[in-house]
Amino acid sequence: MSETTEKLSGFNFKTFLQDIRAEFNKVIWPSRADLVKQTITVIITSAIIGAVISGLDYIFAFGYQQLMGLVK
Repeated sequence: MSETTEKLSGFNFKTFLQDIRAEFNKVIWPSRADLVKQTITVIITSAIIGAVISGLDYIFAFGYQQLMGLVK
């Protein structure tokens, strides 16, 4: 068998794990300070979006109740 055919036909778990490790070494991991800043940004953004959705829900619910009060 040729080398190419051998690579395609078999799966070498050890080589697979070595490739994974090599890829992880290529990753540029964020610093702790960057990670904290990004986490705080996500939490604040989520809270703001949650408040906006909650406010819109309250406004639409109030408007719906007012419209249903007119229909009766």
